This record gives sequence, C-alpha cells and structure tokens, in this order.
Amino acid sequence: MLYRNSSNYIKSLTYFYKVLEIAEEPSCIEEIGHAYNNIGFFFYYIEQKTNSLNYLYKARDYFQKSNSKIGISYNLQYIALCYESMGKLDSAIMFNYECLDYRLKMNNNKDIINTLINTSNIHFKLNNIDSCYIYLKRAESYLTKSDYIQISHINYRLGIYYDKINDKTQAIKYFELANNNSADKNYPCYDKACEYLYKLYQEKNDIKKSYKSLELSLITNNFIKNNFNKNNIGFTALEFEKNRIENQKKIEIKEYEYKIRQQRILTITLIIFLLIGAILVYILYKNYILVTKTNYLLSLKNEEIKVKELSIETKNNQLNELNKTKDKFFSIIAHDLRTPFIGFMKLSKIILNDDDIKNNSKIINYVQLIYDSAKNSQKLLDNLYEWTKSQSENFDFKLESVNLHNLVNNNIEIFNFQSITKKITITNHVNYDYNVFVDKNMANTIFRNIISNAIKFTDTNGNIDIYANRKGNFIEIVIEDDGVGIRENNLKDIFAIKVKTFSKDTEGNTGTGLGLILCKEFVEKNEGKIWIESTEGIGTRVHIILKHFNNHLF
Repeated sequence: MLYRNSSNYIKSLTYFYKVLEIAEEPSCIEEIGHAYNNIGFFFYYIEQKTNSLNYLYKARDYFQKSNSKIGISYNLQYIALCYESMGKLDSAIMFNYECLDYRLKMNNNKDIINTLINTSNIHFKLNNIDSCYIYLKRAESYLTKSDYIQISHINYRLGIYYDKINDKTQAIKYFELANNNSADKNYPCYDKACEYLYKLYQEKNDIKKSYKSLELSLITNNFIKNNFNKNNIGFTALEFEKNRIENQKKIEIKEYEYKIRQQRILTITLIIFLLIGAILVYILYKNYILVTKTNYLLSLKNEEIKVKELSIETKNNQLNELNKTKDKFFSIIAHDLRTPFIGFMKLSKIILNDDDIKNNSKIINYVQLIYDSAKNSQKLLDNLYEWTKSQSENFDFKLESVNLHNLVNNNIEIFNFQSITKKITITNHVNYDYNVFVDKNMANTIFRNIISNAIKFTDTNGNIDIYANRKGNFIEIVIEDDGVGIRENNLKDIFAIKVKTFSKDTEGNTGTGLGLILCKEFVEKNEGKIWIESTEGIGTRVHIILKHFNNHLF
C-alpha cells in the first residue's frame, strides 16, 4: 500500500502477489480474499477496470466462503467504485446498496458514512437530485465532532447539491463549511471547494472573496501536485513564498483588468445615456412642434364645428316649430271637422226615423248614403285626431291594469247597431281573469278599430270570434272573422303609412287604412306586437300581444 501511494506501482503489485502466494499455502481463505481484493483495487487505481473486476469477483467468492462480513463489505465497495468509474451507474448503485446493508449490520459509523456518501454521488450522476440529498443528510446523522474529513466531505457534497438546484447562497455556505471543517488542508475536497467558491463569488460580483478562493485553490493545487511528484516531500518555505507571490500577482492583474473593464463599461454607459438624452430632446422638440401645429388645426376645426352646431341647432328649432304648427293644425282640423259630421249624422237619423219619409224608398236610400258617408268621415277624423295626439310631445300616456274581457265587451257594444243590422254574431271568448297592463284609451282605440274593420269586411250572417291565451308574461288576443279577407299583395304593406292600400268592404265602401296604422303605433307604444293573417275569400285573423298584469311583476 505504501509503494502504491508513493506511485511505485511495480513494487506495489509485486508485494500484492507475494501476499497472495503466502495466503494460498495454508489455504487461508479469508486472507486469499483480501489479497485478491487488494490486487483488484490496485488495477482500479491504475485504471485497468477489466482486470480490476476479475480480481474483485475472485475475492468475492473467497469472502463468501469464509463468511467475512468485513471483507465482503470492502469488496462490494470496490466493485461499486469500479462500475461507477466505467459509467455503469445502475450496477454501481446495486452493489453500493448491498455494501450498505452489510455495514449497517456491522454498525461501523465511519464505513456507513463512506457508503452513504458514495451512494449519494451515484444518485447525483444519475440526476436523482432528491435521492442525492436524502443520502447526504442520512450520512450526516452518523457524524461525530471528531470526523473532520467526513464532515468536510459531506459539506462539500451538499455544496455541489445546492449549486445543482441553483441555490447559490446555500452552496456558498456549505463550501465554506467544507473548508472550515478540514483539519488537513491537503484534503482534495478543500481544493475543489475553493474552485467552486471562486466561481460562485464571481457570479455574485464579490471580487475580493472570489480571488481569495482562487489564491487558495492555486496554492493547494500546486501543493498537491508537487507533493505527489516529490514522493511526499513538502515544499520549502522559499518555494511556498514564491508561489504565494506569483498567485498574489495573478490576483492583482485580475483586479486591475476588472477595474479597467468596469471603467470601460461606465464610459460606454455614459455615452449611451448622452446619446439617448440627445435623441429624447430632439423627439420632445419635434413633438412640441407637432402638438402646437395640431392644437392650432384643432382650434380651427372646433370653431368650424361650433358654427355648424349653431346652424344645426337653428334648423332643429325651426323644424320643432314647424312640427308643433303641423300638430296643432291637424288637431284643429280633426277636432273642428268632427262637429259638422256629427250634425250630418244626427240629421240623417232624424230623416230616416221620420214616418212621413219611411215610405219613400228613394229618399231613404239617399239619406242612408249621407249617413254612412258622414259616419265613415267621422271615424276617419277620430283616427286622425287620435294619431295627431299620439305624435304630440304632451301626449298623456298612462299604464294601468285593465280587465281584458270587459275591455272587449265594451267595444263590442259600441257596434251593436251595425252588427244587428248585418246580422253578424260577435262572440267574446276571453277569460274573465285576464288583465292587461296598458293605456286604457289606446286599448279602446285599438279594439274599436279592429272590431269595426271586422264588421265592415264580414258578410251578412257572418261570425266574429275573439280569443285570448296566456303566454308567459304576455297575453295573445286573436280577432277572427269569416269575411272577404285581404289580398296577398295588400297584406304585406297594410301597416305602412307611406303605402296606400285601399280595400272595399262588403257594401263596396273603401277604407284609408289609417285605423290599422294607428293600431300598430298604439300597440307598440304599449310594448306589444300586432300582425295579420288573411286569405282572400275565407277570412282574417288579427293577432295582438299585450303585457299581462301580474301583481308579482308590478
């Protein structure tokens, strides 16, 4: 072993073989195992891995025959190291686990710690980082205060672990502990820890500590190198001082280079800032000119807009005045013309009821024509009056709960004379419990017009039926007649105020369509809908949807 450690490999191997010859003579099985084990480890030491494994496996057989637990544990350790150096990490970890089992049974803390550290190293190479940490902490639990080398080794490995997971602060802490706990500064981990600290302090920009670690690393490296080459003859004080001075110079050069580099960076940064400042000043100046010009153009545009707004406001005022005048004009016409037509109707009724004239059919026919014409003109004027009021801004609009059955009945009664005269049956099928939420005056106008139209366009002995169905928060009303119906080309434009759709009733009279237009407008003002389905010669169905009155909703 002494010759191997002093690098005299030929003599070392010669003595190992002599030990094997001596052990084989009396058939000392355990000693033969140790001899093979040492020869195998020697070949591992000079990196002849195949020879190493051959001898180690021979040693394993002898140790198993002699049941030497100590021999088996060292043999397993050497086999694991050999496989690890060959890169066969799965085999290495397997033999290391087996070695650990033996050493735990033998209860030798030092050997247990070494095996746990070796297991952690293999896990590190396998990139099993968590397992690496677990085995290091487990090894730490077996330490005593006197195990300086092993404490240093574990701290060094923990430093590598934290460096791997990018926790630089913890890495520095454990590398420093590895150095502080090394009783023998020649211990190889001390030198490696210094190299790691040099790199980590550089990353943290701590120049003094970085170069101090570099100095220690260089000194230790030289010491170990010279120590090995000179067969354990130490440095003289003069050589050590020479190395120290050379390393000091290297550190000073590095510090000087660092200061020069920092000055260059500072100068370049200052120049960049000055350039950026000049560019910003130029941009701000150009922006100021642009903003000033834009503000001037905006002020001109604002003046132009104000003039246009004033013109529009003047025109709006004029239009409002014209609308008011128009509404007033229509209201006066509709109101004032109703009076003479009412007079015509009353006078016509008096003549029709006069006993002296009843026998004169010719006069009766003429008077009847006057009466019908006056009545239609009055209805037109009523609708015109209602429509004019609805267009006014001061139109009185009041929503309230109205019983639908009574509303329909009241409007049917208005046309009792006409329905009896034409022998038309009007049936109110509306549920007594239905209430609608509408403006009552508008609702009367809607039903009055639609029932009137149904009577006009229904033949003698015809039928008019009025139904209602609840649909959620609304009620759908259907007014159905079996009259003459409406032509398809008239039906699509029946609610359009711009299109005149004249239809002849059963007596040949022509309507204006203003009543339906008024109905549509009033239904929509009450947030409802209206539409018509009709087939010429079969009849017409008018659909109206109005809001259902529900105490829970209002």
